[in-house]
Amino acid sequence: MTTHTQHNSVPKTSVWLAFGFYLLIGFEFFYMISPFAVYFYSVYQPGLEFINNHPSISWLGATFLPHIVSETSSPLLNNITPVGFILTFGGGALFIFGAIQVYWNKLRKKSVVVSGLYIFVRHPQYTALIIAGLGMLILWPRYIVLLSYVSMLFVYYHLARHEERECFLKYGSSYQSYMEKTPMFIPFAQKLPRLPQLLSGNNLARRSLYVIIYFSILILSVQTANLLRSWALDQLYARYDQNSATISVTSLSSDNIAEILAIAMDDDTVREHIRETESTDRLINYIVPLDWSASEIPMQQIEGFDHFGYLPPEEANEHKIVFTRSIPDTEKKLTGKEIIEHSKDRLPLLEIIVNRKSKLVSEILPPLQPAHLESVPLPIF
Repeated sequence: MTTHTQHNSVPKTSVWLAFGFYLLIGFEFFYMISPFAVYFYSVYQPGLEFINNHPSISWLGATFLPHIVSETSSPLLNNITPVGFILTFGGGALFIFGAIQVYWNKLRKKSVVVSGLYIFVRHPQYTALIIAGLGMLILWPRYIVLLSYVSMLFVYYHLARHEERECFLKYGSSYQSYMEKTPMFIPFAQKLPRLPQLLSGNNLARRSLYVIIYFSILILSVQTANLLRSWALDQLYARYDQNSATISVTSLSSDNIAEILAIAMDDDTVREHIRETESTDRLINYIVPLDWSASEIPMQQIEGFDHFGYLPPEEANEHKIVFTRSIPDTEKKLTGKEIIEHSKDRLPLLEIIVNRKSKLVSEILPPLQPAHLESVPLPIF
């Protein structure tokens, strides 16, 4: 339900600011899948560098769901990107439709909206932003985006309660009746108890409850994301050993990964190059199809290539291997999956093409030179 009072100008402005905030996150994702990713990332560079350069908060820049790989062993993860797109664009469309309703009502000089989307929920524009924000979080699952999303949920609740107090003061029992029969954010859901009613007492006690609930949900969200990250890593087509983690971005069995690595390490040049790294270094290697690239991996880029929705050719004989040196966020000795879990960046070492049919390295490409964005945290898997 929407009124048009001077008091409501602040909440409505906040709605548009929130919409702009999600657009900013969305633009990061869309530019990351374009050839202009490196230029767009310069906008985020100062903040992301600050996060990456401080060990205590460097985890905020990490992702907790796969963002690079095209295939995993989980059907859910393989189909989660289209879900993210649907939620993002669907939420955006609902937001615009809700805005049209509000301003159309203004043109007709009516003071309240109770039709259209407002039949199902009292705050459809906030619901739309919640849906779009969830889609953005799926498409760009950084921890910092997760914390921002949870924080915005509390902001929406606060703004919605503010609007409802204004509406109640102006419309009295008619608005109270509307509240009783119309859910706040979730259509067809039974009305949940309002947070201020969960605790009786003065304003300080109620505010303290808000703070406790807020930080409790933040902690719970991060722990849930950690569990999702660990589970997602187990779904990768990967092979781990004491000093390295090797990820295939498409479907390859552990035996096939081992075979491709063995062919690579049988080559004298490759073996010598890898041996030049320090014994304490840990490697993250990527096995990718010949016609595949991703701006998140320090490798030679294929102009205009979009790895989302990529379908690899069946039984390909040639594969690229990108060897990188992991830059960990801890001094602890890491092995296996821990190398990925604690890697905040990678440095390029070598890029080669392996032919499984001839069992030879057919080409050795020069390593990509570290770019000016090397300290910006990029997805690892």
